[in-house]
Amino acid sequence: MHAVSMIYLAAVVCTLWCIDIAKAVCHASRHHDDFEFVVISRRNSSGQWVAELQFNHESEHKEVRPWTLGVKKFTDDCENFDTIRVVATVTVPSKHTHKKQPPSDYHLLPGLGYYKLHKNMKNFDGAWATCAQEGAYLAVMNSETEALALVPWWVTFSANNFPFIGLYDPKKNGRFVTVFNETQDVAGYNKWLAGEPDAKGVQNCGLLSTEGTLSNGGCDSVKPFICEFES
Repeated sequence: MHAVSMIYLAAVVCTLWCIDIAKAVCHASRHHDDFEFVVISRRNSSGQWVAELQFNHESEHKEVRPWTLGVKKFTDDCENFDTIRVVATVTVPSKHTHKKQPPSDYHLLPGLGYYKLHKNMKNFDGAWATCAQEGAYLAVMNSETEALALVPWWVTFSANNFPFIGLYDPKKNGRFVTVFNETQDVAGYNKWLAGEPDAKGVQNCGLLSTEGTLSNGGCDSVKPFICEFES
């Protein structure tokens, strides 16, 4: 399993050009899903201007994810004065975000995700491309539970030809990463078959062993492979 980031719609909603404004307010008309962005500036006891930024959002609908506010500060020349420019960006979850549905030949492993064992063997690049064409990716092992759950799927088909998974050594330096360019430690599972990875620079593509551990083999070899679909 692997978390896939959700697509957001971002809009710049308020720009404050000169910060010595007593109070600035940017807001939309008050509908059900409106927000208010307020900048309040004041002079403190030492004579410095201090700006307070407030972001208020009200909605009668359940949000897919919370709205977020990002603020950046820039220094500008405003009519021969040293000024500060503040740009605020509101990030709003799409209202039309739906879970993707897996192809009909993908199988659900409860609590883990959707997977497909491809018995039409290919080399690593071909396996990667095939998964991508199906809107999936070569399976990434995030836990021992996931790795062990996948073993029965392929072991009866080809016990002596371990399947490709989403793991490889792109720089051929012995450092394996997932198809998301994460180490297996970051992914959550980094248990290898005894003595592996080996043949650094030669066997640069990841496999799943019959023990549910990680293994490595030649990328040009043709093997079965497991695709994973993130719904």
